[in-house]
Amino acid sequence: MILTDLNHSKATKNHRGKIMRSIKFIHTSDWHLGYMQYHKIERLADFFKAAEKTIEIILEEKPDFVIHTGDLFHKYNPGPGIITQTIKLLDKLKTANIPIYLIRGNHDGSSARSLRLGGTALDLLSEIGSVIHLKDEVIEEEDYIIAGMGYYGTQTNGKFHELLKTDFSNLKKEPFTIMMLHCFVEGQMERIHDLSTFHVENQKQFDYIALGHFHKEWIDVSARIYCPGSIEHTSSNEWSIPDEDDYVRKRGLFVVEASPPETPEDRWEISVETKYYDTRPKKRINHRLLGTTREAVDDELISVIEENDLEGSILNFSFTSSLPLTDQAFFVSSHYEEKASKSLFTKVRIDYEGFELPSFIDESPDVAINKIISDLLKDKKKEDRNLIEKMLNSAIDHFQDVGGGEKAKLKQEDFIDNVLMTDLETLVSADETKNKEDETVKDADEEKEASNYSLDNWME
Repeated sequence: MILTDLNHSKATKNHRGKIMRSIKFIHTSDWHLGYMQYHKIERLADFFKAAEKTIEIILEEKPDFVIHTGDLFHKYNPGPGIITQTIKLLDKLKTANIPIYLIRGNHDGSSARSLRLGGTALDLLSEIGSVIHLKDEVIEEEDYIIAGMGYYGTQTNGKFHELLKTDFSNLKKEPFTIMMLHCFVEGQMERIHDLSTFHVENQKQFDYIALGHFHKEWIDVSARIYCPGSIEHTSSNEWSIPDEDDYVRKRGLFVVEASPPETPEDRWEISVETKYYDTRPKKRINHRLLGTTREAVDDELISVIEENDLEGSILNFSFTSSLPLTDQAFFVSSHYEEKASKSLFTKVRIDYEGFELPSFIDESPDVAINKIISDLLKDKKKEDRNLIEKMLNSAIDHFQDVGGGEKAKLKQEDFIDNVLMTDLETLVSADETKNKEDETVKDADEEKEASNYSLDNWME
């Protein structure tokens, strides 16, 4: 996306006679380094690979500087390996003499925590010269001014105006002035924001207001607010900009060029171009199941999953069905997630349109309840217990309505308490034993897998 084209070599004089030249910088945000999404080592590597692609674009563009609007790390206490790999990446910018200005995001740690613990990982990077960490302060360079405020959540409005009256009170209109924030602003999400757009756009001393925290690309040209989004998808809610095959891969950063005003009364002219790169393919599939029998629905589920099972992808299936009550609990989501053998990670959700009771229930409630219980107890797992109880409660309510009366209801409840729950407890106990065994095997597999993903080969 390109908003405006301008000549990077343009220069003019301000009212004091000083020459103001055009400026070029990169705006990136929300790297979330160290995030092992879905507990997958591969996802940990994906975020570093996205950061490496970001660095490559920066080196190609040769900007005057880089701004990073928070959440460099996914946790406030990243491990030594995460910090080491981050330093290796940032050293490429240091070698190219491209400074990177950074503010604290909510994942980087609160201001209170950093004060108690003597600083955060961002302070460490700042001490060794990897970044320039702005802690609610202003840095004045020869050709530009950068003000930066860390994350304050619901206190953002108050803190922002407090800093405008104190630390930021002497900000000049010249030269080019950037304000860096990590917060949600009005208009990004319905009914949720930390800072009102009105409060921001009235601050005319800022030529470019740089945002982090919101993980999608978002721009308000009139208010001069710019948010490039995260460098990798941290949630399926961020899956946007699909390719022709409907898989989402695109992430990016902003390449910004600013041209000085012709007169002191004018504002800087800003051009923003998004530079995209590909990440691991992801896809959301919403599908209504048309089958009316267990066998038909089973075949349909498997067919849709296998059809979208792209190598190394991340998949999110949302199925809707109107199967009757006695059939619904037979479809366990985790069982179908295993059908996607090529993907890195698959999530399956099956929703039902109400609880439909079998047609024979009105004729013989006692027979019906025993039939339902018998069907539900076949091949059930621990995760189905809540669903089973919900279905039975729905059935009991229905039985009372069709003439079974309080006596019939008590009889059915007694059966559930003394027979069904005993059987379920047996199933749960067996499942827990098996789960412990599975966890032991899983831990051993993860340790073996992790040995193949050392810091040195993450980027290969």
